[in-house]
Amino acid sequence: MAAYVQETGRSFPNPTSNGNFTQEFKRPSNGNYRSHGDYPGVGTGTSYEITFEGHGPGSMPLGKDIVHYLGDDDPTVIGGTRQGIYRYYRGSKDDHKYTRSPEITKADMGCENESWKKAASGYNKEPRNGAPVFWLMREQVENSVPVYQYYSYWPDDTQVCVGTNVPTGLNGVGCGRNKYKNVGLLGYAFTTAAHAQAYCTGSETPKPLYEYLHPDPDHFYTIDPASEVNLADNSPIPPLKSYNKEYNYLGILCYVFETDVQDQPNKTVVDIGKIGPTGQCVDKSGWYAYTSGNQKPWGSNTGLWSQFMYQQMRDDQGNNVEGPPAINGWGYPGNVDATSNDAFFEWSYGLQGAVKAAVPRFLGFEDSYDSQFLFYLYDTSYPWNGPIFSTQYILSNAQCCPNTTDPEGCPQCAPVWSYHSHFYEIHSDTWETTKSRITISDESSTGVQESFFTVDTDSRRLFFRYTTRDGDWNSGDKINGWDIVNVFYFGDELKCGVMEFSQAQNAGQTFSYEQQFTSSDGGVIKCLAGYGIPNKCAFTGVYEFPKKLSYWKVQINPKALIPWRTLDQAILEAVVDDDGSIHSVIVINGGRGYIEPSIVVIHPREMEDFSANDPAKFMGDSVSMDDDWKKTFQTPESSQTVGDSMRDTQKTFGVHTGAVSVAQDKNRQAFKMRKAKLEISEMTELGIIKSVRVVDGGAGYSQADTPTVQVVEPEHIKWDMQKEDGAPDPQAFGNTQAEMFDGFGGGQEGGAQGLDEESENTKYIKSSFDLIASGKAVDVPDSYIRAAELTEDTTNHCLPLNPGCIEIGPGIGLVSKALPKSEQFAIVSGFEPGVAQFEKDVMPFAVTAAQQTDSYVENNSHLYGPFGKSNCIKTGQPKLYNITRWFDMPCAYLDVGDDGEQKAFGWLPYRYCASKLQLASYRVSLEVEGRITGSQGADCMDFIKGLPKPLLQIRRDPEGNAGKRTWNCRRGSIKGRCYRDPNNSSDIVFVPVGLDENTWDYNRSNFTELEQLQMWGGSNMSSSAAVQTWLGHPTEGDPAGTPHSVDYTALTVAACSGGAPPNECWDSYVRGVNASDGPLKVYCGYDNQGNGLAGNTYCDTPELFDACVALDKVMDSSIAVNPNRISGSGANALMMMGPYNGTMTVRNNLTGSITALERAIRNYGNPYFDECSTGKAWVKGRLVNEELR
Repeated sequence: MAAYVQETGRSFPNPTSNGNFTQEFKRPSNGNYRSHGDYPGVGTGTSYEITFEGHGPGSMPLGKDIVHYLGDDDPTVIGGTRQGIYRYYRGSKDDHKYTRSPEITKADMGCENESWKKAASGYNKEPRNGAPVFWLMREQVENSVPVYQYYSYWPDDTQVCVGTNVPTGLNGVGCGRNKYKNVGLLGYAFTTAAHAQAYCTGSETPKPLYEYLHPDPDHFYTIDPASEVNLADNSPIPPLKSYNKEYNYLGILCYVFETDVQDQPNKTVVDIGKIGPTGQCVDKSGWYAYTSGNQKPWGSNTGLWSQFMYQQMRDDQGNNVEGPPAINGWGYPGNVDATSNDAFFEWSYGLQGAVKAAVPRFLGFEDSYDSQFLFYLYDTSYPWNGPIFSTQYILSNAQCCPNTTDPEGCPQCAPVWSYHSHFYEIHSDTWETTKSRITISDESSTGVQESFFTVDTDSRRLFFRYTTRDGDWNSGDKINGWDIVNVFYFGDELKCGVMEFSQAQNAGQTFSYEQQFTSSDGGVIKCLAGYGIPNKCAFTGVYEFPKKLSYWKVQINPKALIPWRTLDQAILEAVVDDDGSIHSVIVINGGRGYIEPSIVVIHPREMEDFSANDPAKFMGDSVSMDDDWKKTFQTPESSQTVGDSMRDTQKTFGVHTGAVSVAQDKNRQAFKMRKAKLEISEMTELGIIKSVRVVDGGAGYSQADTPTVQVVEPEHIKWDMQKEDGAPDPQAFGNTQAEMFDGFGGGQEGGAQGLDEESENTKYIKSSFDLIASGKAVDVPDSYIRAAELTEDTTNHCLPLNPGCIEIGPGIGLVSKALPKSEQFAIVSGFEPGVAQFEKDVMPFAVTAAQQTDSYVENNSHLYGPFGKSNCIKTGQPKLYNITRWFDMPCAYLDVGDDGEQKAFGWLPYRYCASKLQLASYRVSLEVEGRITGSQGADCMDFIKGLPKPLLQIRRDPEGNAGKRTWNCRRGSIKGRCYRDPNNSSDIVFVPVGLDENTWDYNRSNFTELEQLQMWGGSNMSSSAAVQTWLGHPTEGDPAGTPHSVDYTALTVAACSGGAPPNECWDSYVRGVNASDGPLKVYCGYDNQGNGLAGNTYCDTPELFDACVALDKVMDSSIAVNPNRISGSGANALMMMGPYNGTMTVRNNLTGSITALERAIRNYGNPYFDECSTGKAWVKGRLVNEELR
């Protein structure tokens, strides 16, 4: 197999890859749309032709991923490629959905009766990182059956059906209530494990796809019931959690795969061009509308486009011509029209076409997009797709002329021509690729090399894939004798990564393809390309148009409920009635993972707080507020009940003066605003919100500007009261004081108390001091995310209200005034000396506490009391980092925080400004180094190296014309012509005009005809004279086709011995001639399927050994590589191939930028990598039901 794109993947699909761009276009019934002859008629539902920017069918303006070899580049499936299936769950409707796309599209929603985008927003990915849950075959293969997805918007249920099966129950297939709409093909599966096993790799085994049914209904499919929840007792495998056991087992639907093919995790592109038909042994009689006769009649001015002229490679006047027929008049309707598509390979590329098709002509790329991370892995194990050398020539018996007489009796020459061709290919088992090299260079942009990694045989890098994710490789680790400097892992979606090794150290050991290594914590990787791997190379990275980015560092509690990581956010929608009250709440997305959520209503013109770091924090969250301040500041108790923090509030919009009893709208219509109260009335064990109850609909809401309903679950921190330094031990001191006051107010006459009983005072004093000793612990709402690095700068948030206009709360110093005075203690101490001790030891602390309380009350009695009586709030500013591309943003990682607990550290975008540029491009170049092996390998390499230097043919750009049979087309930036595949009229062959002439040629290198033939036969043939000409006696009555002069070279040919030529030539290395492991094989041509046709060697060509043999002409003598690029000799000889170049075009569409921004927020860091930092990677949400494991 020739060189090919072994793997390629992108961080998000191209915008043109969705169903709207890949759908089959139908021919309308009005008949005004042209179609080629294979699709006759109108209104038949067959596809019609599309023209792109003046280029006809077969054009791919956005390019194609390919190592392009000339010929019909039909995709070849190696063992079958797989399609990942993604799972989503809408908890509020109990529906699991399955798609081919990592995002739900309009097509997936079928005949949805509400906004499809609104309905789609109700689904959450399972698992949260959006990885496929099982894999199907992408194309139909033997014994596979199609798998379709059906969806009914009523009763919100998705069914997966296999083969010709359709959904059961309800009212069948179609649109409408209780009907299921076929929303598309998911892929292909197998009805038996044995059939699926044929497409497994290594030790892989197929997985049964189990089907379950919820009574709601909800059809559910999984390959791993042990990781699921809520399955009934009849499940063949117990679930992770049983819960209500609502999903009843139905059976095995089909057999699928757990992962993608290990060697093809994304996309494999093996579009190798098919050679042919070409060669002198191919029947070409039906290729053109030939004229009759052989040669132009003597004295005639009329051209002759006969088959004889074509075989002889002449024009209509009988002149010898060079180059492809396309530039010599053949196929032009005004001359001779092509009548078969079989003609177009040779028409386009000439007799050299097979050799031109032997090596890559260019690297093709589908256009990429700004901020789209991608990778390409190339296999160069056998870079050949055709013959390394070819020769085509005409022999005759002209050496014996004259051999007849003309009608007048004069001597005449009537030669008998024979046509020969030999194509030599290198056996794949005798070729060894010793080195691959890939480079990237700027073309119309800058900074490209900084954004990409190239990984090849000599680079100190490793391109790898995790086979297990039990652990991770990190910078600082050692592998195969190398110190790892950086690890960049692209995530479980692309499944690959790059390691960079120290450039300072001596080289470690070489790697080998598929070699495995295990990290210290159990992560297993497989090597794909890198140092020492000869036949693989890769490039990976991202092109970003210059942009302005700022980001800041954050510290995160990894155990908190974090959206996209450990929590699916709920989406709720409030319904406002005509009176401005919230009538109901629609659960669009019930979310998942909530434990003790709070639900709040935010008016569009109002800011609310969700955590302690919000400057809008309202004191009512921690202090009971009442109209009567005396009730608000009650005597403290050991247990305090906090009341509702919000009273009816009056707000006004616009400019008003004086007291406002009600709010006013923009039309000065008075209305009352009252905040609505909602509560979650039903939530499942998985933390999915099913319904919300309206406790108080509130007032003042607008149907045109509906309020936002948020479900929040802030992180909490516990604050513990600390003992003040120098204070006595509370419990011991309390016991002493209890003894002092024992008997006071005990309830018995004279204050006496029994020896075995404690008075009420004693109990109260002891319990009070016990409470002080144990301390007071308070849960304070806190954000799960906070700035990790602050600057010395602050920002002031100032309010314009005059505090003198408002009086709040109680009087000043009330608590201090309530304490007993020293004269009061003097009276009491006269009765009990211990009271004096109490005054001395305890009262100073009581006075301090009272003063602090009074200060607190005084501050809160001021409009800006919570802010230190200042109308400005100062907030710290996070340290900002500035970059020009997302690529440089760090990754989130785990480390130990300041409190000694494990924390996650991440990075969040602060400001983003996009580029105005539209397009950019960069060049990718691939080079291969190798040699021929086997018992004759070294000699064969020396033989090729000893050939004369050929001429590199210049690029051509003809205005090819073959009527309606060929037309202008292009693949990305490569212009060419197209024609229909002779074997499949719906398939189109692309001819890259301007590249096909880049071939090493002896035919047009000023070599004589004999020297050209000797490039093939070596010194086994010779001539005693130069080209000779036999001149006849032309007369007007000579019949058509009678030659009047014949040019030829008389040949002397050495005899063979034992089927082998006596002197070294190409046939000396054909397998079986001199050695059983000979490196070459010979063909006489190629059919229209690209199959080689059995050919003859030098010794098997009887016309060579005829006594009258003469060389008429050599029409082709070409070689696929420059012999002068072979270095060394013998066993050390190496052949250099390439460079083979391609241009990647990058488009600055909004899709890429928005996707990168969204992923940077979701990842808390770099949007491309899961691992790229010195810390341990922080990866959550990779598994289904991960929080339950």
